[in-house]
Amino acid sequence: MLQQIAEGLDAEGYEVSKPKPGKACHGFCRVKFPEVEIAVVLLVRRRKGKVEFELLTWPSQSLRQRFVGRALSSPDCKEWSELCSAINSILARNSQLESLVSTTFSDKESSG
Repeated sequence: MLQQIAEGLDAEGYEVSKPKPGKACHGFCRVKFPEVEIAVVLLVRRRKGKVEFELLTWPSQSLRQRFVGRALSSPDCKEWSELCSAINSILARNSQLESLVSTTFSDKESSG
């Protein structure tokens, strides 16, 4: 699943690292922008006879990006929003998915 997302993002012109298995996740990759990097993490679990995929994304900045670009004052940056929209479009085209649910930082804060 993460491989398909990374290939779709690459085809749309994003600079995406090769997806790899993680220590605490099933896979991860990074999408690089000039002023921010966004981690994309995949978690997989079986539930009620189905396979559920959970994608987590969050922006960060390298030390160089902090000095050269703007300061990242909030996780809701324009690059993160743009990338999530692109991922959503890629997933929406996948006919194998039964449902797709998106949650934002503000959704998590208001529910918690």
